[in-house]
Amino acid sequence: MLIKGWFLFGIKNSFFNFPNKIFYLRGLTAILKAIFDKINIKFPQRHFIPILKTNGLRPIFWNYLCCYKFFVIHKKTTVLELRNNRYLFIGHFFKLLIRFRLAVPFPLALICKSLYLFQKRKLSLKNKLVLIFANGEPTQKKWVKSYLAGTPLIVAADGGANHLIHLGISPDFIVGDLDSVTADTLNHYPNAKTVLREDQNFTDLEKTLQFCLERETSEIIVFNATGGRADHALANLGLLQTFSRVVDISFVDNNFTIRIIRSAVVLETQPGQILSLIAIQPVSGITVQGVEFPLQNAELEWGGRGVSNSVTETQVSIQIGRGELFLFLKHSDAV
Repeated sequence: MLIKGWFLFGIKNSFFNFPNKIFYLRGLTAILKAIFDKINIKFPQRHFIPILKTNGLRPIFWNYLCCYKFFVIHKKTTVLELRNNRYLFIGHFFKLLIRFRLAVPFPLALICKSLYLFQKRKLSLKNKLVLIFANGEPTQKKWVKSYLAGTPLIVAADGGANHLIHLGISPDFIVGDLDSVTADTLNHYPNAKTVLREDQNFTDLEKTLQFCLERETSEIIVFNATGGRADHALANLGLLQTFSRVVDISFVDNNFTIRIIRSAVVLETQPGQILSLIAIQPVSGITVQGVEFPLQNAELEWGGRGVSNSVTETQVSIQIGRGELFLFLKHSDAV
């Protein structure tokens, strides 16, 4: 009767209501975990469900992905097939349910309602600084701590949350398809809100940036976006260029603060800092003052010119007539 009630609830409130559909499936996966727990089926924890309590929303998100792994191992299908065909996923689920002929008390109606309300409730980030932690090479805390004043919002892009433990920073949100964040990290941050976004056409960092833009944030600082794999770093710099058109955004790594320049700007600097200007496309009308090798109404193209100039003043002024530049300013203590 319990299972029948749950299924009827899903038919009435979920399958004919698109926003609830995926939440209904997440609730079902949580029931599946409870069933496995009750009949004492043992699977290697590294391949299946980590030890998490079957209450709250975070375990449901996690178990949803872990059940994918179960069907990949035991049903000879693929994660991609399951992601693209949720009816296949629910079919597997009910086959197991009928086979075991078991029911366990689990508040699916409450879960679906809570997930739906959480999805509908959008946090406004107007005039709020947001710090995003990607899953690239970790940025040292000494380059992060100056941005922590004023209680900014902390958002981790999936596995970026794993790096926050060592920094002693708690995320407000963890965004992505949740295939990189570990169970230990999720347990370590019980108050972090998990935002599952599964679309594989976008990277986790891109999903996280979009999440912030949907909430009208005004300024974003991204850490851990460069270093490590060159392909990831280059792709992330492409995101910097794209999103800089709609929001004030900078990248910070262990060496540089990186931003896009499209118009005149004055930088607060210290003598000896390294400044690099790299043209994204042919750029004209560039004037740079306050550096060892100043420019006057110059032109730059993609290439080496503009790299590794030395700052000589406490302010550097940059004017640009046409085009876009990557600006790399080395941290003063890293010179």
